[in-house]
Amino acid sequence: MRRRLPLLAASLLSLLIGLWVGLVRMGWALPVAPPSLPLAHGPIMVSGFLGTLIALERAVALNALRRQSWPYAAPALSALGVIVLIAGFQTAAAWLFSLAALVFAAASLLIWRMQPGLHTGSMAAGAVAWLSGNALWAGGRAPADIVPWWMAYVVLTIAGERLDLGRILRIPEGWKWAFGAVVIVILAALPLADAQPQAGALLLGVSLLVLAGWLFAHDIARRNIRQPGLTGYIARCMLMAYGWLAVAGLLRAGLGPAAAGFVYDSQVHALFLGFTFSMVFGHAPIILPAITGRSIVYAPGLNVPLILLQASLVLRLAGDFAARSVWRQWGGILGALAIVGFFGLMALSLLRSADTG
Repeated sequence: MRRRLPLLAASLLSLLIGLWVGLVRMGWALPVAPPSLPLAHGPIMVSGFLGTLIALERAVALNALRRQSWPYAAPALSALGVIVLIAGFQTAAAWLFSLAALVFAAASLLIWRMQPGLHTGSMAAGAVAWLSGNALWAGGRAPADIVPWWMAYVVLTIAGERLDLGRILRIPEGWKWAFGAVVIVILAALPLADAQPQAGALLLGVSLLVLAGWLFAHDIARRNIRQPGLTGYIARCMLMAYGWLAVAGLLRAGLGPAAAGFVYDSQVHALFLGFTFSMVFGHAPIILPAITGRSIVYAPGLNVPLILLQASLVLRLAGDFAARSVWRQWGGILGALAIVGFFGLMALSLLRSADTG
């Protein structure tokens, strides 16, 4: 437990830094040092916050299975990467993130070997995508160029986790084969995006759209949406996330690749904010107790940041398509408030659990 909590704190600190520099990048006049740090908003959020949090979750799971401590090196290295990045050493940070992803991929492949299946295979594929993207960045590629690799990392990791949680549904074999085929197509789209950007964007976008439909149809969330309490709340988070995954797929397929500007903003944040953080909001009440050893008590107030997150992203994308920077800026700050508010509620629940325990 002593090594888990500092790593969890590092992940959440990375989140706060990433949100702060993201607002600076959108045009809000906030102090930041070094001045170039807002350019690292993407790596901080993907490899700093998500990388540390997901790797920590995987290390806890593997330690429970085999009592092995080495997977904790992955979240430790990604947390160190954020510190080095803040210090201004981008290349060194990229290599630290790559080493973190290497350890994470090794842990994910070990779990796949121990528990062969589509869910563990999808999560292992996501880990390899994260490793590949970070290695390309360390080799000199711009972060915008490797966004498809980071997209695949997040999507395949989360899709594998949802498939694992939904195994009680006994999905027919044909649909399982379809899931595996989509995973393969997503992986194939990544190198294609380098050689043929338009074709790669189209293939990735269509495959994300198909995966969103698959998950919506087969996730247990559809059965739980009318359930009271935490179960219903998690189901709402999941279904909203799949909606944003479909939007991200449509935008990628329909608008093609982009390295900056409003098109880029809409594609990236539909996936990394709408899909990913809706998932984070739904999974955190499960993940945080496993990491901290303390329980989360559901409160209806959790719906407030969830709704605010969705509204903020609608405003942000409206700003993108109407070329209204002010809408986009306010959408960004409302999204940041939703995320901070959510984790504030999580912290309060954990503290109350400690007091009553």
